[in-house]
Amino acid sequence: MSDPKRNELWGTVGAFLVRQILKLRYRINYKGLDKIKDRSGVLFLPNHPTHFDPLQLVSHIWDDFKPRPMAIDYCFWVPVMRWILKYVKAFQVPNFDEGFSPMKMRRMEALLDEAGESLTQGENMVIYPAGSLMRHNQHAVGGASGVHYLLQNYPEIKVVLVRSRGMWGSIGGTAYNAGLSPKPMALIKECIWLLIKNLVFFMPRRDVTFEFELAPPDFPWKSEKMDFNRWLDEWYHKPGFEELNRVSYCRWWTELRNPIAKKQRNVNLKDIPEEIQRDVFEEVARIANKNPAEISSDDILSSDLGIDSLDRADIIVWLDEQYNVRDLTATEISTVASVMELAANGGGPQQDEVIPPPPEAWKDAITRPPPITPQGNTIQESFLRCCDRMNGTVCMADDATGVFQWGRFKMGCLILADRIKEWDEDRVGIMMPASVGATMMVHATLLANKTPVMINWTQGPRNLEHVEELTGIRRVLTSLKFVDRLGNIELGSLENLLVFIEDIKDSFTLGEKLRGFFRSKLNHRKLLKNLNLDSIDPDQESVILFTSGSENVPKGVPLSHKNILTNLTDVYTKFEYWGSDVIYGFLPPFHSFGYVITTILPTITGVKIAYYPNPTDARRLARGVESWKASLLYGTPSFISAIFKAASPGQLKTVNFIKVGAEKAPEELFQRIKNEADAFMVEGYGITECSPILTINELYQDRQGVGFPFPSVEILIFDMEKRCEKDHGEVGMILACGDSVFNGYLGNPREEVFVNHKGKKWYVTGDLGHLNENGAVVLAGRKKRFVKVAGEMVSLPAIESVLVERWPGTEEGPTVAVESLEIEGARPVICLFSTSELTLDEANATLSEAGFSGVARLNKSCQLSEIPVLGTGKTDYRGLKAKLEDICSTSVV
Repeated sequence: MSDPKRNELWGTVGAFLVRQILKLRYRINYKGLDKIKDRSGVLFLPNHPTHFDPLQLVSHIWDDFKPRPMAIDYCFWVPVMRWILKYVKAFQVPNFDEGFSPMKMRRMEALLDEAGESLTQGENMVIYPAGSLMRHNQHAVGGASGVHYLLQNYPEIKVVLVRSRGMWGSIGGTAYNAGLSPKPMALIKECIWLLIKNLVFFMPRRDVTFEFELAPPDFPWKSEKMDFNRWLDEWYHKPGFEELNRVSYCRWWTELRNPIAKKQRNVNLKDIPEEIQRDVFEEVARIANKNPAEISSDDILSSDLGIDSLDRADIIVWLDEQYNVRDLTATEISTVASVMELAANGGGPQQDEVIPPPPEAWKDAITRPPPITPQGNTIQESFLRCCDRMNGTVCMADDATGVFQWGRFKMGCLILADRIKEWDEDRVGIMMPASVGATMMVHATLLANKTPVMINWTQGPRNLEHVEELTGIRRVLTSLKFVDRLGNIELGSLENLLVFIEDIKDSFTLGEKLRGFFRSKLNHRKLLKNLNLDSIDPDQESVILFTSGSENVPKGVPLSHKNILTNLTDVYTKFEYWGSDVIYGFLPPFHSFGYVITTILPTITGVKIAYYPNPTDARRLARGVESWKASLLYGTPSFISAIFKAASPGQLKTVNFIKVGAEKAPEELFQRIKNEADAFMVEGYGITECSPILTINELYQDRQGVGFPFPSVEILIFDMEKRCEKDHGEVGMILACGDSVFNGYLGNPREEVFVNHKGKKWYVTGDLGHLNENGAVVLAGRKKRFVKVAGEMVSLPAIESVLVERWPGTEEGPTVAVESLEIEGARPVICLFSTSELTLDEANATLSEAGFSGVARLNKSCQLSEIPVLGTGKTDYRGLKAKLEDICSTSVV
């Protein structure tokens, strides 16, 4: 618990120190502050020319007002700044320039309401109406809505306006950075260097003035947002526009900076199709609540249309959905014309993009031991043994956190494990994309002797609530940066369980860090005993994954240590890994393949891995393969196809092997990889319940179905009605048996999932297939997607597989899908969903040629812009079923 009096004391000391440091560079004059007699419940509204003026303002008025400032969240990740913001109780404002999410919007609304309540209770605050730095010499509040919202909902607030002069031209602003905000850490380092260069006390001084004024009689308390913001802009500009104030950065010689002009977009509307122009005008008009005819392509989104960063985030979402334009920030769209240009250019690869080399730390300084099969009876033991063996070499990396060596990764896991161990619950939710952070959270949870529950954030609030109830989780580990970039994703009640890793890291004490450091030096035997992990039963659950929910609510799948370690041991009988290998991991860890193969395998065998968090961002994935020199790719055919489509010539030359599963790989993907890359792709078959791989094709051999069973796996083709084995070559239900097969769903659903046969317990996969003459498994459909027509069971996957052969999927995803709907008293609807103008006659003729009877006929069709898929890459049959229900409810079949 923090002590308010102690924090206030430290805040006072900190303010004094900041003032003394600022005096080394600035001569600051404060005008009108003595006229502010009321010193409680005051809202200060300053302009914001640089990163330095908040320090200047807050440190000077701290002793009398102790104001709580609002600061963009990236300021809280800067070490020195984080300490200052903590003791002044700053509000952490989401950065809408980096994207939009419903949660981020709710955070902002809650923050403003909290600020309003604090002001009414007598606390003072500093809020910057524009929400960002000045981009030019005229301050532009534009379409910012935060302060307007606050004053409309809390009209009793006392307002003090603050105008600063003399800072426009500082290195802390945008004048010398092409209109962009300087990076805080880089700015701090430069300031330290400038102080050293000037022997600390001899820096040339910059004259700065702050003017304070109580809200005058004409202050627009009740006006509309745009009128309110224009009034503020005019007040900030009096008595004139800010001139560029150039002050030397060196006492010994004159050292001035020259502004870097921002590259202007010269958009020629003649090059943009009229349809795109019309779409943009309509979308911008909708967001600005105007008539499209009132909008010009030259309009500035903020000042002319009142579109703030939150609204621009809405435009970014629209550009992504409609025109495949990704990885934008709100600052990249400033005018209507810029939106048109981005929409017209789309999201294609940038041929002139320079691929950065991997960091120097990515290269091992010593000879790297070759990866070996897992050593240990539990995942914790296997991980700690691997840490001992690989110590001193590179472990993993991603773009956000950089390169981790094994020692550093082990220490991070141990420090976090100590905190997780303090929690009462036995299961901990983890909601993260593929990343170093996700892998560290998983191993930290296991080292705390708790079970990670992997959360699929794409499943929707209803399914997430089901996950929460089924597992009993009370906390979900995640990252604030990740959640803020989720986009239009609803988490439902799970949102109340989120625990942010940034907050945990900020709360670690020096003692906790030192304990983690010294523990990381212990070998696996001592650590297992020290952490009470030396007596874990290998049959104990080690993770809870969830099925995709493509046909029903997701089912909880507990996998034991033995399940996963058996599967990974089998992997080593089919693949040989080398010390030079690099896996590029992009499958989310809630995906069974992503969890076992790209989260657990590298950390218990010693294969080096680099991560990228977004499996759908094909262009950046291709760039990442080249940058990290990846040799191994694991994913679904859809994701792999997209990467090869987006890649520039030669960009994937380091890839040697590709393993695909979860959906049927189209023949054109094999041909593309054969023609465009010196790589070999193998297809396999697996199920979450089986940890997950059951079969795999042999390397360098011709494909045979979905491959041969792993050494520990037995496959049986079974007649579920007669309860007997099928004859060789006959299609039946695929059953699986072995140590990699789970022991039953969480909560024990009533449906039958196991069959006892010949003294063994066999898992019913739900998939139909047969064994060919060589013993390879050939899939033939899925029993669970059957519909009864005229007394006969019709397999929807069987119908779909024939249509897919005729109209195969592309790099963008599937082109056809089949779903059904049973209607009481009528023939069931069997609907063809397609992305092209495919007629029922064409489709049914194809089925007839394939030998289907007249019973298995499609009787409805629906053309879609794209077939919906889940976060795992599989077709979203639940979504298609819902769409079919909507169609049938408004039409006569």
